[in-house]
Amino acid sequence: MDSRTLTLSVVGALALAGAVRRRGSSNAPSRADFANLRPDDRLTLYHGTSLSESYHLLNGFDATTIKSRQYGGPRHRGLFVTPDIETARRFASYGPVILELVVRAKNLHGTDYSGVTGRENPRAQQVWKAWFPNSFRPYLSETLSQRSEPQALLIGLVSPSQITRVWMGESEKGISEGRWYTREAFLNLGLQLTPARQLPYGPKRDLRDLGIDTISTRLSYDQLLDAVAVLLGGHDREDLEKTLARYAKRDEASLADLLVQVGFGDTAAKSYARRYRTRLIAVQTAYPPMPQ
Repeated sequence: MDSRTLTLSVVGALALAGAVRRRGSSNAPSRADFANLRPDDRLTLYHGTSLSESYHLLNGFDATTIKSRQYGGPRHRGLFVTPDIETARRFASYGPVILELVVRAKNLHGTDYSGVTGRENPRAQQVWKAWFPNSFRPYLSETLSQRSEPQALLIGLVSPSQITRVWMGESEKGISEGRWYTREAFLNLGLQLTPARQLPYGPKRDLRDLGIDTISTRLSYDQLLDAVAVLLGGHDREDLEKTLARYAKRDEASLADLLVQVGFGDTAAKSYARRYRTRLIAVQTAYPPMPQ
Protein backbone atom coordinates (compact mmCIF):
# COMPACT_ATOMS: atom_id res chain seq x y z
CA MET A 1 0.00 0.00 0.00
CA ASP A 2 1.48 3.33 -0.99
CA SER A 3 0.70 6.94 -1.79
CA ARG A 4 2.01 10.20 -3.24
CA THR A 5 4.72 12.38 -1.65
CA LEU A 6 2.58 12.84 1.39
CA THR A 7 2.40 9.09 2.21
CA LEU A 8 -0.35 8.26 4.65
CA SER A 9 -1.44 5.13 6.40
CA VAL A 10 -4.50 5.63 8.58
CA VAL A 11 -5.98 3.51 11.31
CA GLY A 12 -9.42 3.95 12.75
CA ALA A 13 -12.79 2.48 13.43
CA LEU A 14 -16.42 3.49 13.53
CA ALA A 15 -18.91 1.54 15.63
CA LEU A 16 -22.44 0.96 14.33
CA ALA A 17 -23.97 3.31 16.87
CA GLY A 18 -21.55 6.02 15.79
CA ALA A 19 -19.25 5.66 18.77
CA VAL A 20 -15.53 5.51 18.10
CA ARG A 21 -13.58 2.33 18.86
CA ARG A 22 -11.31 2.52 21.90
CA ARG A 23 -8.44 4.85 20.96
CA GLY A 24 -5.25 3.10 20.01
CA SER A 25 -6.89 -0.31 19.73
CA SER A 26 -5.09 -2.83 17.54
CA ASN A 27 -8.20 -4.98 17.08
CA ALA A 28 -8.85 -5.63 13.42
CA PRO A 29 -12.06 -4.05 12.10
CA SER A 30 -15.04 -6.14 11.06
CA ARG A 31 -17.62 -5.71 8.31
CA ALA A 32 -20.13 -4.56 10.91
CA ASP A 33 -17.94 -1.59 11.84
CA PHE A 34 -18.43 -0.03 8.40
CA ALA A 35 -21.78 -1.48 7.30
CA ASN A 36 -23.85 1.68 7.81
CA LEU A 37 -21.52 4.48 6.74
CA ARG A 38 -23.05 7.93 6.19
CA PRO A 39 -21.31 10.95 4.60
CA ASP A 40 -21.08 12.96 7.83
CA ASP A 41 -19.89 10.10 10.05
CA ARG A 42 -16.68 11.09 11.82
CA LEU A 43 -14.00 8.41 11.87
CA THR A 44 -10.99 8.45 14.16
CA LEU A 45 -8.03 7.46 11.99
CA TYR A 46 -4.27 7.04 12.30
CA HIS A 47 -1.76 8.19 9.73
CA GLY A 48 1.56 6.33 9.59
CA THR A 49 4.51 8.29 8.21
CA SER A 50 8.10 9.30 8.96
CA LEU A 51 9.29 12.06 11.24
CA SER A 52 10.65 14.06 8.29
CA GLU A 53 7.31 13.79 6.43
CA SER A 54 5.38 14.81 9.54
CA TYR A 55 6.91 18.27 9.21
CA HIS A 56 4.69 18.82 6.16
CA LEU A 57 1.55 17.44 7.82
CA LEU A 58 1.27 18.68 11.39
CA ASN A 59 0.16 22.17 10.39
CA GLY A 60 -2.49 20.89 7.98
CA PHE A 61 -2.20 19.28 4.54
CA ASP A 62 -3.96 19.02 1.18
CA ALA A 63 -4.77 15.54 -0.13
CA THR A 64 -6.80 16.59 -3.17
CA THR A 65 -4.24 17.03 -5.93
CA ILE A 66 -2.67 14.47 -8.26
CA LYS A 67 0.78 13.44 -7.06
CA SER A 68 3.38 10.77 -7.67
CA ARG A 69 3.33 7.80 -5.29
CA GLN A 70 6.27 7.14 -2.99
CA TYR A 71 6.29 3.41 -3.78
CA GLY A 72 5.73 3.69 -7.52
CA GLY A 73 2.63 3.12 -9.62
CA PRO A 74 0.27 5.54 -11.37
CA ARG A 75 -0.18 9.13 -10.20
CA HIS A 76 -3.51 9.79 -8.53
CA ARG A 77 -5.35 11.93 -6.01
CA GLY A 78 -5.49 11.17 -2.33
CA LEU A 79 -3.70 9.22 0.36
CA PHE A 80 -3.99 5.55 1.23
CA VAL A 81 -5.55 4.84 4.62
CA THR A 82 -6.19 1.71 6.65
CA PRO A 83 -8.34 0.73 9.65
CA ASP A 84 -5.69 -1.75 10.85
CA ILE A 85 -3.11 -0.33 13.23
CA GLU A 86 -0.45 -2.92 12.39
CA THR A 87 -0.73 -2.09 8.69
CA ALA A 88 -0.33 1.58 9.55
CA ARG A 89 2.74 0.87 11.65
CA ARG A 90 4.40 -0.96 8.74
CA PHE A 91 4.16 2.21 6.67
CA ALA A 92 5.55 4.39 9.46
CA SER A 93 9.32 4.19 9.11
CA TYR A 94 12.59 6.12 9.34
CA GLY A 95 11.69 7.68 12.66
CA PRO A 96 8.16 6.26 12.74
CA VAL A 97 5.30 8.62 13.50
CA ILE A 98 1.54 8.01 13.52
CA LEU A 99 -0.95 10.87 13.49
CA GLU A 100 -4.39 10.39 14.97
CA LEU A 101 -6.92 12.13 12.73
CA VAL A 102 -10.64 12.76 12.75
CA VAL A 103 -12.16 12.88 9.25
CA ARG A 104 -15.61 12.63 7.73
CA ALA A 105 -16.56 9.52 5.77
CA LYS A 106 -17.43 11.66 2.74
CA ASN A 107 -13.69 12.29 2.27
CA LEU A 108 -12.94 8.55 2.06
CA HIS A 109 -13.23 6.29 -0.99
CA GLY A 110 -12.93 2.57 -1.53
CA THR A 111 -9.78 1.75 -3.48
CA ASP A 112 -7.58 -0.99 -4.83
CA TYR A 113 -3.80 -1.04 -4.54
CA SER A 114 -3.38 1.23 -7.59
CA GLY A 115 -5.51 4.07 -6.26
CA VAL A 116 -8.57 3.36 -8.41
CA THR A 117 -11.61 4.38 -6.36
CA GLY A 118 -15.33 3.82 -6.61
CA ARG A 119 -15.49 7.07 -8.58
CA GLU A 120 -13.60 5.46 -11.48
CA ASN A 121 -15.07 2.00 -10.90
CA PRO A 122 -18.88 2.26 -10.57
CA ARG A 123 -19.23 -1.47 -11.27
CA ALA A 124 -17.47 -2.21 -7.97
CA GLN A 125 -20.03 -0.05 -6.21
CA GLN A 126 -22.85 -2.13 -7.68
CA VAL A 127 -21.18 -5.41 -6.79
CA TRP A 128 -20.77 -4.47 -3.14
CA LYS A 129 -24.19 -2.85 -2.80
CA ALA A 130 -25.59 -6.32 -2.10
CA TRP A 131 -23.14 -6.73 0.79
CA PHE A 132 -23.54 -3.22 2.22
CA PRO A 133 -27.03 -1.99 1.26
CA ASN A 134 -27.08 0.61 4.03
CA SER A 135 -23.74 2.25 3.25
CA PHE A 136 -23.55 5.45 1.21
CA ARG A 137 -20.40 4.01 -0.43
CA PRO A 138 -20.56 0.19 -0.46
CA TYR A 139 -17.14 -0.18 -2.06
CA LEU A 140 -15.65 1.96 0.73
CA SER A 141 -17.26 -0.28 3.34
CA GLU A 142 -15.78 -3.32 1.61
CA THR A 143 -12.19 -2.08 1.26
CA LEU A 144 -12.14 -0.78 4.84
CA SER A 145 -13.20 -4.17 6.19
CA GLN A 146 -11.38 -6.60 3.88
CA ARG A 147 -9.12 -9.04 5.74
CA SER A 148 -5.97 -8.48 3.73
CA GLU A 149 -4.61 -4.95 4.09
CA PRO A 150 -7.90 -3.06 4.61
CA GLN A 151 -7.67 0.37 3.05
CA ALA A 152 -9.35 3.44 1.63
CA LEU A 153 -8.25 6.61 -0.13
CA LEU A 154 -8.49 9.90 1.76
CA ILE A 155 -9.26 12.78 -0.60
CA GLY A 156 -9.73 16.11 1.12
CA LEU A 157 -8.22 18.89 3.21
CA VAL A 158 -7.02 18.09 6.73
CA SER A 159 -6.68 21.02 9.14
CA PRO A 160 -4.42 21.10 12.23
CA SER A 161 -7.47 20.78 14.50
CA GLN A 162 -8.21 17.36 12.96
CA ILE A 163 -4.87 16.01 14.23
CA THR A 164 -5.63 15.02 17.82
CA ARG A 165 -2.68 12.85 18.89
CA VAL A 166 0.79 11.84 17.69
CA TRP A 167 2.63 8.55 18.31
CA MET A 168 6.41 8.38 17.97
CA GLY A 169 8.50 5.25 18.23
CA GLU A 170 11.70 3.65 17.04
CA SER A 171 12.38 1.78 13.79
CA GLU A 172 11.85 -1.98 13.96
CA LYS A 173 9.83 -1.72 17.19
CA GLY A 174 6.09 -2.11 17.67
CA ILE A 175 3.32 0.19 18.81
CA SER A 176 3.80 -0.71 22.48
CA GLU A 177 7.40 0.53 22.38
CA GLY A 178 6.43 4.06 21.36
CA ARG A 179 4.63 6.87 23.13
CA TRP A 180 1.49 8.91 22.47
CA TYR A 181 1.38 12.70 22.77
CA THR A 182 -1.25 15.32 22.19
CA ARG A 183 -0.45 17.31 19.05
CA GLU A 184 0.42 20.32 21.23
CA ALA A 185 2.75 18.31 23.48
CA PHE A 186 4.49 16.69 20.50
CA LEU A 187 5.15 20.04 18.86
CA ASN A 188 6.55 21.33 22.16
CA LEU A 189 9.23 18.61 22.36
CA GLY A 190 11.74 20.91 20.70
CA LEU A 191 12.55 18.49 17.87
CA GLN A 192 14.70 19.64 14.96
CA LEU A 193 14.78 17.85 11.62
CA THR A 194 15.33 18.23 7.91
CA PRO A 195 11.90 18.29 6.20
CA ALA A 196 11.31 15.43 3.76
CA ARG A 197 11.09 17.77 0.76
CA GLN A 198 14.56 19.09 1.54
CA LEU A 199 16.33 15.80 2.21
CA PRO A 200 19.11 14.90 2.34
CA TYR A 201 21.09 18.15 2.49
CA GLY A 202 18.55 20.75 3.56
CA PRO A 203 18.85 22.72 6.80
CA LYS A 204 17.30 21.50 10.02
CA ARG A 205 14.11 23.22 11.09
CA ASP A 206 12.18 23.38 14.33
CA LEU A 207 9.14 21.10 14.42
CA ARG A 208 6.58 23.42 15.98
CA ASP A 209 3.08 24.78 15.82
CA LEU A 210 3.30 27.51 13.20
CA GLY A 211 -0.02 28.99 14.18
CA ILE A 212 -0.98 28.79 10.51
CA ASP A 213 -3.52 26.60 8.79
CA THR A 214 -1.62 25.90 5.57
CA ILE A 215 -4.75 24.65 3.77
CA SER A 216 -6.93 27.66 4.60
CA THR A 217 -7.95 29.91 1.71
CA ARG A 218 -9.16 32.75 3.95
CA LEU A 219 -6.01 34.77 4.62
CA SER A 220 -5.99 38.44 3.71
CA TYR A 221 -3.12 39.86 1.65
CA ASP A 222 -1.27 41.06 4.76
CA GLN A 223 -1.94 37.80 6.59
CA LEU A 224 -0.55 35.88 3.62
CA LEU A 225 2.71 37.86 3.70
CA ASP A 226 2.98 37.32 7.45
CA ALA A 227 2.33 33.59 6.99
CA VAL A 228 5.01 33.28 4.30
CA ALA A 229 7.47 35.00 6.64
CA VAL A 230 6.66 32.50 9.40
CA LEU A 231 6.94 29.49 7.09
CA LEU A 232 10.35 30.66 5.90
CA GLY A 233 11.64 31.32 9.39
CA GLY A 234 11.19 35.07 9.78
CA HIS A 235 12.49 36.58 6.54
CA ASP A 236 12.06 40.31 5.90
CA ARG A 237 8.50 41.02 4.79
CA GLU A 238 9.50 43.53 2.10
CA ASP A 239 11.98 41.11 0.54
CA LEU A 240 9.33 38.39 0.53
CA GLU A 241 6.85 40.67 -1.18
CA LYS A 242 9.45 41.45 -3.85
CA THR A 243 10.00 37.76 -4.50
CA LEU A 244 6.28 37.00 -4.68
CA ALA A 245 5.80 39.97 -7.00
CA ARG A 246 8.42 38.73 -9.43
CA TYR A 247 6.81 35.29 -9.63
CA ALA A 248 3.40 36.94 -10.04
CA LYS A 249 4.77 38.88 -13.01
CA ARG A 250 5.63 35.58 -14.70
CA ASP A 251 2.21 33.96 -14.43
CA GLU A 252 -0.35 32.68 -11.94
CA ALA A 253 0.98 29.13 -12.05
CA SER A 254 4.51 30.24 -11.10
CA LEU A 255 3.19 32.15 -8.11
CA ALA A 256 1.11 29.17 -6.99
CA ASP A 257 4.10 26.81 -7.35
CA LEU A 258 6.19 29.12 -5.19
CA LEU A 259 3.53 29.17 -2.46
CA VAL A 260 3.43 25.35 -2.51
CA GLN A 261 7.20 25.25 -2.09
CA VAL A 262 6.89 27.63 0.86
CA GLY A 263 4.49 25.21 2.55
CA PHE A 264 0.89 25.94 1.53
CA GLY A 265 -1.44 23.23 0.26
CA ASP A 266 -2.09 23.13 -3.48
CA THR A 267 -5.68 24.32 -3.22
CA ALA A 268 -4.76 27.24 -0.95
CA ALA A 269 -1.75 28.21 -3.10
CA LYS A 270 -3.84 28.36 -6.27
CA SER A 271 -6.52 30.38 -4.49
CA TYR A 272 -4.04 32.99 -3.23
CA ALA A 273 -2.25 33.18 -6.57
CA ARG A 274 -5.54 33.84 -8.34
CA ARG A 275 -6.73 36.35 -5.73
CA TYR A 276 -3.56 38.40 -5.10
CA ARG A 277 -1.58 38.18 -8.35
CA THR A 278 -2.91 41.50 -9.67
CA ARG A 279 -2.00 43.29 -6.45
CA LEU A 280 1.48 41.81 -6.50
CA ILE A 281 2.01 42.80 -10.12
CA ALA A 282 1.10 46.36 -9.17
CA VAL A 283 4.01 46.55 -6.70
CA GLN A 284 6.39 44.63 -8.95
CA THR A 285 7.06 47.64 -11.21
CA ALA A 286 9.38 49.02 -8.54
CA TYR A 287 11.63 45.97 -8.79
CA PRO A 288 13.85 44.63 -11.60
CA PRO A 289 12.52 41.78 -13.73
CA MET A 290 13.15 38.21 -12.58
CA PRO A 291 16.12 36.53 -14.33
CA GLN A 292 15.11 34.06 -17.02
